[in-house]
Amino acid sequence: MDVANQSQKLRYIEHILFNLLGLPYFELIPQKRFFKFYEWRIKLGEYGFVAWGGEKQHGTILFDINGTGCGNVLGWEKLADFLEPLSARLTRVDLAYDDYEGKIIDYENFRQWYFDGQFNTNGRPPEPSEIGHLTPHKGRTFYVGNRQSVKMVRGYEKGKQLKQPDSPWFRTEVEFKSGGRILPLDMLINPTKYFAGAYPCLAFLSEVQDRIKSRFNPYPQAITKTIKKTIWQGA
Repeated sequence: MDVANQSQKLRYIEHILFNLLGLPYFELIPQKRFFKFYEWRIKLGEYGFVAWGGEKQHGTILFDINGTGCGNVLGWEKLADFLEPLSARLTRVDLAYDDYEGKIIDYENFRQWYFDGQFNTNGRPPEPSEIGHLTPHKGRTFYVGNRQSVKMVRGYEKGKQLKQPDSPWFRTEVEFKSGGRILPLDMLINPTKYFAGAYPCLAFLSEVQDRIKSRFNPYPQAITKTIKKTIWQGA
């Protein structure tokens, strides 16, 4: 790869990671190793990956930021303002609510919400699935929907998953994918209203709710292709 072009790419990535996102500074070490069909990648420690290069990637850069990384982001507003004129698009956003004491949401009432129709939005009720009900001490997970759909929700006993058998910590996660829809950049700044608007049972979390509407996505290939995960936590 051209050294000058590589240097320019790294300066651009540094600007996004450290000036816009506000992540703690660390050295970026490029590796010529394929990652999600990209030719080059940088491992961002515990925060995720950045990848670029490859004939079929049309000059895009993939920012694959995990929940830990998003928890350390200080500049969501700066990032959204930066992405808007680039016609950048979000292809997936995960929003989460943590009930550390299990007083508002726990496994049993999350499961009951399904049978009460609280996850029905349009058309047929999404299919449920359960994991861990035979070994509850390791933590149970209840899924509504599937990974191929544009929206899926899961509730799981996060504390038990982390090998804390007496922990009441319960996490609810909603996974949004773009599909035929536009995931607005506003999800980076005001995630609560989109989380609350995802399903009827979550509306209590915010007086203001917003639902992602299905419509044609006019965005071309973006310079910044993906911000993968946004974690919103509440008690």
